[in-house]
Amino acid sequence: MKLKELLNNPDFSVPFNNFYNSKPWYLLISADLIRMLKTWYGRRDVLDDFLNRSGELEADGMEDIQNCIDLALMANCWKYDHLYSIYSAEYNPIWNYEGSEKRETVRDMTDAHTGKDTDTDSGTDTTSYKGSQKDTNSGSLQEARTTYDSDTDYDTNKTTDTRATERTYTDRQDELKHGKKTETDYNSTNTVHEAVTETMERGGNMGVVSTQTMAQQEIELAGRLQLLQSITLDIVSAICYN
Repeated sequence: MKLKELLNNPDFSVPFNNFYNSKPWYLLISADLIRMLKTWYGRRDVLDDFLNRSGELEADGMEDIQNCIDLALMANCWKYDHLYSIYSAEYNPIWNYEGSEKRETVRDMTDAHTGKDTDTDSGTDTTSYKGSQKDTNSGSLQEARTTYDSDTDYDTNKTTDTRATERTYTDRQDELKHGKKTETDYNSTNTVHEAVTETMERGGNMGVVSTQTMAQQEIELAGRLQLLQSITLDIVSAICYN
C-alpha cells in the first residue's frame, strides 16, 4: 500500500495528543500535514507490519499507524521545539563576523537615613580620698578706727588682714570610680539604592566576499533545518519503508 492511499482513507486523521497539540510547531503543521505528506512522500510504501496477509489495511492496522505517528511526534518533541525557536528567530546572520561591542555602565547610588538614635545615661562617677590633710592658719585681722570730735569730720576705719591658711597632705590618694553608663537605642534606618544603566553599541566590518559567503551559508542552514520537512520525515520513517 502506498502512503497516498493511506492518507486518502477517510478513517485516517491527524493524531491529537495533549502533550504536543498546543506546541507552536504543531499548530503550524496540523492543518496541512496530510497535504504535505501526500506531496513529498505519497509514493512511499507503508510497512507490511500494519497490513494483513492480503496486503489490506484493517482497523487494527489503522490504530497501530496512529499510535506510531503519535509516538514519533512525542519522541522528537524537544527537537521540534528547538528547530522552531531557530526557524522563528530574528537576527542579522552576517553581523557576527568581525563584530564589536561597546558596553558602558553608569551607577547611581543614593544613601537615605530615617529615624533617630537615642543615648541614655545612667549611674554616676565618684571620687574618694585616702590619707590625711592638715590646715595651718597664720596672720590676723586688725581693725583701727580714728574718731574726731568735729561735727563736720567723719570717723575713719582701717582694716589690715594678714591671715593665711596652709594645707598639708599626708599620704593622700585620690580614687575615681566610674559608675556612669551610656546606652544607645538605635531606631535609625540606612537604605542604599543602586541603579545601574547599561548602554551597548554594536558594530561590524566585513568585505563583500565574506558577506556573500555568510549569506549563502545562512540559506543552506535554513534549508537543512526546514521544520515542516523534518516533522513529516519523522512520521514517514515511522510507518513507511525508506
